[in-house]
Amino acid sequence: MLQEIKELTEANRSKLIIYIALYVRDDITVEAEAPYQVFNHSRLLNEPKYFSDHIHLVTSGKMVAPAAFIKDLNSLRMEK
Repeated sequence: MLQEIKELTEANRSKLIIYIALYVRDDITVEAEAPYQVFNHSRLLNEPKYFSDHIHLVTSGKMVAPAAFIKDLNSLRMEK
């Protein structure tokens, strides 16, 4: 399925980016040879104080997540 999405984005001159959000207790790994860009932030913050439960961020966590996403997105732009 992801390969089909990748082909569709290429046909439309787009880029597929998979974003894995922050989780307090799960470590999510991605295949090293994934045919798409992955922003894996699953372990960006590993302290319960940033979460109201295992997937929902409190205000302090909500400040970190977008900044990390923007940093990764800007690094892609610099690669062009």
